[in-house]
Parts: sequence; structure tokens; C-alpha cells
Amino acid sequence: MNVLDESVIEDNGVAYINDSIGLHRLEHRSATSQAVSLHLYIPPYNKCQIFDESTGSSNEVKSTFYSKYGMRTPFTVSSN
Repeated sequence: MNVLDESVIEDNGVAYINDSIGLHRLEHRSATSQAVSLHLYIPPYNKCQIFDESTGSSNEVKSTFYSKYGMRTPFTVSSN
């Protein structure tokens, strides 16, 4: 897989991506400062595809959410 585009998001910046645009990766390149990112998925979804760059393969995984529709979701650990 080849990188087609790269964007640098400045402090307090906002970015947007959807599946029709392509894959995305977030990376904080500083070794000394911390970063926080907030991801909003609207509407929530139950599963998604992840890509393992080291193997070149994709897998479908189940999604978990802190909240849905403004209500806290119960945290459960999957037995899989």
C-alpha cells in the first residue's frame, strides 16, 4: 500500500475522513509531548476494517464505544 496524501493537523485542528476517501492513520510524531484525539463516529457502527501495515492484511473487528446517543455504554470484556 502506498501513501497518496498526508495532512498535518495543527493544535486544536479538525480533520474528516470516511470510507469513500480511503484508509487513515493517526500518528503523534513527538517523543516528548503528549497528544489527545477525539473520534466521533456518527452514527455508531458495530464493526470496522483494520489494516495491519506490517503484514499488509486487513481484518474485521468489533467496535466498542464509551457512549452511544449521549448515554454511557456498559463496559464488557469479550470472551473471544
